[in-house]
Amino acid sequence: MNIEKISFSKINTYLKCPLRYYFRYIENLIIPPQGFVILGKATHKGLEYNYKEKAKHKKEPHIKKVLEYYDWGWEEAKKENEEWGIEWEEPEWKIKDDGVKLVSGYYENVSPAVMPKSENDVEKEFLITFTDFPCITGFIDLITHQDEILDHKVAKRKPTTDEISFDIQGLIYQVAFYYEYKKLPAGFFYDLLLKYKEPKFEKLQGEDIRGRVKISRNKKQSKIKWLEKVLQRAVMGIKNNIFFPVVNPINCSWCGYKEKCREGEW
Repeated sequence: MNIEKISFSKINTYLKCPLRYYFRYIENLIIPPQGFVILGKATHKGLEYNYKEKAKHKKEPHIKKVLEYYDWGWEEAKKENEEWGIEWEEPEWKIKDDGVKLVSGYYENVSPAVMPKSENDVEKEFLITFTDFPCITGFIDLITHQDEILDHKVAKRKPTTDEISFDIQGLIYQVAFYYEYKKLPAGFFYDLLLKYKEPKFEKLQGEDIRGRVKISRNKKQSKIKWLEKVLQRAVMGIKNNIFFPVVNPINCSWCGYKEKCREGEW
């Protein structure tokens, strides 16, 4: 399998479960998304509009326009997934209304203190090129004027310390920032919109690319070198058609492919 370019989301899928990658990208088996996925996509559209307008005019756009873009993002996300069907875990109107509360609360409580670096640093596309390695593509939600990378996440709970420490997304984004600006960012942060009964908003710092990781009892390695090895092994596995399930309660509890996996249909 020849790979010249690969998205970060595909690599991340492979790292979490190679068999999930096989079902999604080799077999092209698409499972019906849950309503929560539609909520996440629509919320991102609302925040994208908010920050692009703020970068352009140096002030907050009207909340009515932000919610109009949230509504447009909702309908677009539904259209993208209607051929596979959507599994609404709650009534659609309720999930959509929860999103209005999230976007409105974020607009009032978080957005006023955040200024984008520029309009182009909102939903910023990146391309990382390595020697003898596929290009890695992706999008950064927001880079602030303080050179912080923010990744907006609509979530039902806060990530644990372990989940943060093993998440390579922040490391990739920091490398992408370095490729663009020839300096390291001020940090990578999860910009959380928590879907509780009463919406909450938190900013959690992710792993810093400047650090080192323990690779043996007495030996450490820079995170950049470690990240390169992780990416190389993942691409090598994809190229050589190495696909197997990673079985654990967190991975499997929400996976739409778990029945096919258990039935050995691979």
